[in-house]
Amino acid sequence: MKRVALTFIGKDRPGIIAAVTEALFKSGCNIEDTTMTVLEGEFAMILIAHLPDTGAEKKLKRSFDKLQRDWGLNHFWKTLSGKLIRGEKHPRGTQTYILSVIGKDRTGIVYQTSRILSQYRLNITDLNSKILGQPGKEIFTMILEVDLPSRFRAKRLEPAWRELKRKLRVDVQFRPLERLSL
Repeated sequence: MKRVALTFIGKDRPGIIAAVTEALFKSGCNIEDTTMTVLEGEFAMILIAHLPDTGAEKKLKRSFDKLQRDWGLNHFWKTLSGKLIRGEKHPRGTQTYILSVIGKDRTGIVYQTSRILSQYRLNITDLNSKILGQPGKEIFTMILEVDLPSRFRAKRLEPAWRELKRKLRVDVQFRPLERLSL
């Protein structure tokens, strides 16, 4: 079996997920992992799938060309190599933290936040951001999932978070995932 990473981007409309997954289903593919969202009216999907054989690959590529013609969906295909390791997103010996950054929308929030994490060699495993509110009163919200190695102490980041709050005038919350109460 061949593993592939697939991306699809195009104008959002009802039925788009059904069209993509139908092409995969009819080619005998198994979807392993996926994320989908709408970004300012544009549908975006990334997924990992198993193809049953090489015949499926040709059939699938024809189906994707049809999706591009009929739905205006651009697509990208990447064959994956290496052994599949379940749970690879969060390696052993790490603890998942949730970082939220909320404030008035301004340029640089994503960069400044990710730069801090990069400086400490911490991996962002998920990032979602939105601008909410009425024109002139927009609020930027960003939620990140971050892996910390077991030996890393989250308190080391506190000066950086204080500086980020001061510099960008945002609220920053950084907590272990299991400590969040629902």
